[in-house]
Amino acid sequence: MEMRRGGRSSSNVKPFSAAQRDTLVKYLSRPSDQDLAAYTFKELEGFLFSVAASPNPITPSEWLPMVFGGEPPTFATKQEAERITGAVLSLYNKIVSDVRRRDGVLPADIVFLDDPVDNLDDDAPVAQWSRGFIQGHCWLEEDWEEHGVGDKELAFVVWTLCFFSSPDLAEEFRKEFGAPVEVSAKKACKVFRIAAARYAALGAKCRDAARDPIQLAASGLPTHPFKPAASSPGVGRNEPCPCSSGRRYKTCCGWIAEA
Repeated sequence: MEMRRGGRSSSNVKPFSAAQRDTLVKYLSRPSDQDLAAYTFKELEGFLFSVAASPNPITPSEWLPMVFGGEPPTFATKQEAERITGAVLSLYNKIVSDVRRRDGVLPADIVFLDDPVDNLDDDAPVAQWSRGFIQGHCWLEEDWEEHGVGDKELAFVVWTLCFFSSPDLAEEFRKEFGAPVEVSAKKACKVFRIAAARYAALGAKCRDAARDPIQLAASGLPTHPFKPAASSPGVGRNEPCPCSSGRRYKTCCGWIAEA
């Protein structure tokens, strides 16, 4: 892993195992009077996705405290510290590998419930993942702006990935685009993985351009504000989206317009 400012690399960590997953699930679900961590396991997966897809490489020393509420965690023993920290780093490495595929892959336990609106429930897998993702994205917002990729460029992708984080946000989405929550939830389920792939690809392009400025022109990064095309009746579903994302209309802003 490329390091941004000093700190320990996670490149020598063992592959993430089922036993490590069980360890993390148990540790992150402890009662609040036992030094509760900041995230549930699924929220942690969403948070680490945002870190892995960040436009700047982030060292474990920077993001690890976020996992435990912003402060270094307190462990009962050195062995517990090594076991928990090692499991988190292994999970991170797995998510980095998934993100590098840029195909919108999500963890196997992040499944969509049959009724799209049910995915807004607090305990729904996607709702938990989205809550972790939005916290990570907000934490790294300045990194995106540093590369000239602000809210307007990321608006559609971030709206989609955050849609299920809370009913209140879904209601804001309804007000913004004028579509019923039930319809928007169904559309969000359909394009969620596409949005994840776009988020990961855009972060990768930022990192590539930063390593070699000459690649900037060929990176495909937006050179003007991204404006979601909420209504474009003259555009065919398979034609390029008017928002200049480079994707077909039906897999980009079209899912809002068709709601």
